[in-house]
Amino acid sequence: MAVYFIILAMLVYESAVDIKHMRIDVRAATAAGILGVAVGRSVYGQPVIWLLYGFIIGGLVSLMAWISRQGIGYGDGVILAVMGLCIKPSVVLCILWASMLAAGIYGTVGIFRGRRTRASALPFIPFVTAVYVVVFVFFIFMEGGVGYAYL
Repeated sequence: MAVYFIILAMLVYESAVDIKHMRIDVRAATAAGILGVAVGRSVYGQPVIWLLYGFIIGGLVSLMAWISRQGIGYGDGVILAVMGLCIKPSVVLCILWASMLAAGIYGTVGIFRGRRTRASALPFIPFVTAVYVVVFVFFIFMEGGVGYAYL
């Protein structure tokens, strides 16, 4: 359970930084990743293969950043890599998908309301944080408790 709060704290902090500065704090993300992996491995017996999956997820998002010329930022890849290192990679991919969907809907509504243009940048980490909180709450309250295997 502690790993989930480490990730949540990182996401809340990085969301504030992303909203204010349109960047992430790589040092804080790295520290959260190291702490999350240490706790996950020692307390929960987290599989070592998750480390590889975390780097793959972060690498794919970074590749998307390179292809889109920073349409999604390299920092977003760092955050998702840290999440992939600490929690189940399939859940991270679901969070990534739902976050992109939420950001797309938000941006589209903003365009139709005349408050945004197609060129407007959106901070992405707040969407990741919102989806993470929904997933976290779902597993805690709807499933009657959260086990490390689920999230």
